[in-house]
Amino acid sequence: MQTDKAGRPRFDLALTMAGAISAGAYTAGVIDFLIEALDAWETGKQAGDPMAPQHAVSLRAVSGASAGAITGAMLAACLKYDFPHRRLNDAGDGSANPLYDSWVNMIDIVHLLQTRDLAGGAVPVSALDSTRLVEIARKAIDYGEGAGFKSRPYLADPLRFIFTVTNLRGIPFELELGGAKYHHAMMMHGDTMRFALLGLGETGAPNVRANEYPLLYPDVPAKWGGLWEKFAMSALASGAFPVGLSPRELVRRTADYARLPIVVPGGPGEAARVVEIRPVWSPANPEPGAEYHFVNVDGGTIDNEPLERARIELAGGDLLARNERDGLKADRAIVMVDPFVGPEKAGPSSMDETGLIGSLLATFTALKNQARFKPQDIALAMEDTIYSRYLIAPVRQDRASSDSSGSSIACGSLGGFGGFMHAAFRQHDFFLGRRNCQRFLVQHFCLPADNPLFAKWTADQRRDYAVSVTRADGSSATELPIVPLLPALNPKFRPAAEEKEPAWPKGVFDPESLKIPIKRRLDGLFSALAHETKWDQKLLGLPFLLGWHIYAKPKIAKTTIAAIDKQLRQHGLIE
Repeated sequence: MQTDKAGRPRFDLALTMAGAISAGAYTAGVIDFLIEALDAWETGKQAGDPMAPQHAVSLRAVSGASAGAITGAMLAACLKYDFPHRRLNDAGDGSANPLYDSWVNMIDIVHLLQTRDLAGGAVPVSALDSTRLVEIARKAIDYGEGAGFKSRPYLADPLRFIFTVTNLRGIPFELELGGAKYHHAMMMHGDTMRFALLGLGETGAPNVRANEYPLLYPDVPAKWGGLWEKFAMSALASGAFPVGLSPRELVRRTADYARLPIVVPGGPGEAARVVEIRPVWSPANPEPGAEYHFVNVDGGTIDNEPLERARIELAGGDLLARNERDGLKADRAIVMVDPFVGPEKAGPSSMDETGLIGSLLATFTALKNQARFKPQDIALAMEDTIYSRYLIAPVRQDRASSDSSGSSIACGSLGGFGGFMHAAFRQHDFFLGRRNCQRFLVQHFCLPADNPLFAKWTADQRRDYAVSVTRADGSSATELPIVPLLPALNPKFRPAAEEKEPAWPKGVFDPESLKIPIKRRLDGLFSALAHETKWDQKLLGLPFLLGWHIYAKPKIAKTTIAAIDKQLRQHGLIE
C-alpha cells in the first residue's frame, strides 16, 4: 500500500466528468459536496478528531468533456481558496460559491438569445450567442477576491487536468502497410488539452510533461490572461456544442504532437506494446511551424466520457499499466460523474419518419450517442466486484413527481439544453448532485474492511463507519468508506445533516415567454446572414425581407416554442 509523507496509507483518486451541457449544474453540485467532505475530513484529522480516520486520499487527475471540462476549470480556479458551500434552502443568492454562481445564476437562455456576438457586423458562427460564456469563464477564473486561503493537502502536486476537444483542423498521420511503399493516411480529430496545476497539494506526482501547460496561482486573485486564459478557453472549446454554441480557436505548441503513443495488441502469446507514431506533414497539410492554430467544437462529440484518459494518469501515465480491481488490494480509483445515464429515445425505424432535416438531426444524434457508447467503462464502474471505478449518476427517491421517461434530472430535456430555460431546473440538479454525492460517499465509495488502507483505523471507527453490502451472488460483506463523511455532514450520525431532495421544478416556466427573445435572435441572425451574402442589396431583397418578417420568422419561432413545450411536458416540467 502506498503512503503519504506522514507514512499513512494513501488512496489515489481521479475524477472524470462527462459531457452534460446544462446538466453541468448536477456535476457542479457533486463537486461542491465532494470538496466540502474532503475539507471537513482534513480539518478533523489535523484536529485529532477521533471520528476522523488517519489514512490519506490524493486527488491526482481531473478529466472532463464539455460541461465536465468547464466544471473542472472552475474547480481549479478556486482550489486555493476557502469558498462557502451551497445547501438547499440556504439564504442569499449563492453568488459566493463559484460553482453554483456559474451554473445556476449566470447562465440562462435569455443571455444565449441575445445578439451581442453579432455586433459590428460580425458573421454568425453559432445559433446562440455565446458571449455570456466567456464572461462566466472570466469571473470563475478570477475567483478569490475577499476569500481566505484554504490548505488542501489531499491535492496532488501537480494536479492534472485533461479536457477533450474535437479538433476540426486535425493532425495528419500515416501508417506503413506492407512495407514502406504503401501508406495509409489518417486524420486525428479527437484531441486533448492538458494542464498541470502546481503548488497546492502535498502529495508528489510526476513532473510536468512535455505536452502539458503549467498553471501557477499568482499573488492576486485575478488570473485571466496567459496560461489561465488558455485553460479557460480550452474548457469552453470542450463545451462548444456544434452549431448551438460558438466554436473556439486555440493555439498550442506544434511539438505537442511530435509523438503520439498508441497501444498495439500483441499476437498469440505476445504482450501488447506501445509504439509512437508521428505526424506526416505534406503540401496538403503543411507543417505549421512552432505554433499550431486550430478550431474546436465540443469534446463530447468524439469522447464524451474521458475515463480512459484519467485511468492512464492514475496509472502513472503508463498506457500498459492497470489499476488494481481487487477490493482487498485496490489503492486507486476513478470516480465518474455522468448526469446522462438514462435511456435515450430511439431514432427513426422507417423512412416515413425521416426527411431531409429529420435525417440530418437523426445522424447527429446517432453520432452523439455513439460517442457516449462505452459499455465496458460503464459496466466496470457499476460492477460491485470492481474497486477501481465508481459512478455517480442522478437518482431521485421521489420518482412519481419527476420526469415520466424515468430521468431524475431536470436539465435533460432538449438534448441537454433544457436546463438553460429556467434557473429552477439548474438549481434542482445542483442540489440533487450534492445529495447524490453525500449518499455515494456514505454507501458506495467503499472498500472491503480488510483492505490495507484501513490498517490504522480504530475499533470504534470500524464499528461506526461500517457499511453492510450484499453481493450479486447474495453473500454479504462489511466495507468501509474511502472518504469518511464526518458526523457534521453524515446523516448516519446526524439526521439533520442529510442533503434534502429538492422539489421537482414543475410549472415554473412558460415557453411562450421566449417568443420575443427568439424573434429578436432570429432577426439578428437573418440580418447578419443577409448582409454577408448581400441579399439585402439585390433586387429580390425587399420581397425576401417581407417574406421573412411575415411568414418565415413567425413560423420558426412558433415551431421552436412548440418543440420546447413538448419536450418540457415529456420531462414533467410543465403542467
